[in-house]
Amino acid sequence: MELADDDFLNLCACVGNIIVPFSLFEASMNMAIEAIYSSMGGNKLEKEIPRAFERRLTYLRKCAVRIPELSPVKDELLANLDEIEKRAELRNHVAHGFISHFDPKSLTVTFTLLEAYSDKQKHTEKIHPYTAKELLDGGYAILKASGSMNLIAKRICEIGMGKE
Repeated sequence: MELADDDFLNLCACVGNIIVPFSLFEASMNMAIEAIYSSMGGNKLEKEIPRAFERRLTYLRKCAVRIPELSPVKDELLANLDEIEKRAELRNHVAHGFISHFDPKSLTVTFTLLEAYSDKQKHTEKIHPYTAKELLDGGYAILKASGSMNLIAKRICEIGMGKE
């Protein structure tokens, strides 16, 4: 598949608008987890700090509900986790898939992702077409969630240090 230079650059910008803010979200999420785990009793809820994305979401939800010190950020944290979870599939398709087709007329990009079945004995091909608008809207939603998570993580760190 060949792309015109302008199409390629625009596609790279769309992909970057998804990947970079999602990485920033994860960095803020990790800061919050560290503060909760080391300073707020989160180490009593899990034996070790979760690493996989889904496990980190689950851990933060559990902490928001079970750790009273998190009550000032509980609702905002839970809503933000729900929002980013909605966008995680898009991020995975873009980050781990490859561009298998581009339609310049409809501005639709198709990502193909090879995933292992649950028995891990063979791969299955998952094909995901996205319009440019879907990519841009998804990137914007991830950017907003990332900014919110950064502020929430800052507040959690302050709570953990006894400043809030």
